[in-house]
Amino acid sequence: MRASWSTGPSRRHPILTAGGAATANGALRHAQGSVALVVPALRFVLLPGGWRQFNDAPDLLTRRGANASAYALSWPYRPNSLGWAGAMPRDGIAASVYLIRRDVGAATGLNLCRYTPHLSAYPLVRKLPLHLPSTTTDTLEGAPNIPEYRVFGRIGESYNVEVRVDINNPRPGAALLSAAQRAVSAISFPRWPNKDRC
Repeated sequence: MRASWSTGPSRRHPILTAGGAATANGALRHAQGSVALVVPALRFVLLPGGWRQFNDAPDLLTRRGANASAYALSWPYRPNSLGWAGAMPRDGIAASVYLIRRDVGAATGLNLCRYTPHLSAYPLVRKLPLHLPSTTTDTLEGAPNIPEYRVFGRIGESYNVEVRVDINNPRPGAALLSAAQRAVSAISFPRWPNKDRC
């Protein structure tokens, strides 16, 4: 994941010049006539003081769908190949967000240019901001003493969303849970295009 959006579209998508031509609205027209669209970025706004966010480069929406992700950390962190989990301090909080418009399992034939798969594990989100559960039995993978608070849902026909918040304290108090919720409330969910073709 990258820490900024400072690079231009050609840097984010080196393949843009390989198989097609970019259009004025940020789409990529392939030689076959289909158009892949750059999906709007996921970001956090108004994070608590001292937090930093890290974002993926934007993805292209194609007939196979698209993904995007971002995470926010409550401590100073310099990205490296080992990831943030090994650098997490006591009482550190990590909020990870994944936007997913993909078929799950066997292909369903769903037009992913227009629709998002409706899955029982991802109920329709009717109101924002999302709210973390007050308790959890989940933990960060490979770290059984770090509780992980999860919210899964679907944002209209834009995408399915997974929010995972990890707190490096086996019994986080009200202040840590409040800070975690403020980070979740700071998520800005973009609207993704719904087209007949892409």
